[in-house]
Amino acid sequence: MTAGSSRRLAVIFLLFVYVFQLQNRFLQFGDGIHTRGYI
Repeated sequence: MTAGSSRRLAVIFLLFVYVFQLQNRFLQFGDGIHTRGYI
């Protein structure tokens, strides 16, 4: 593997982690709305 491909893999991995954390935040926000009875 060259340095360029490993760097690209690292960027993809970071993006995946970032999106995963965003989804968790939205799920927690949605649960909070449900528990308050707004929806």
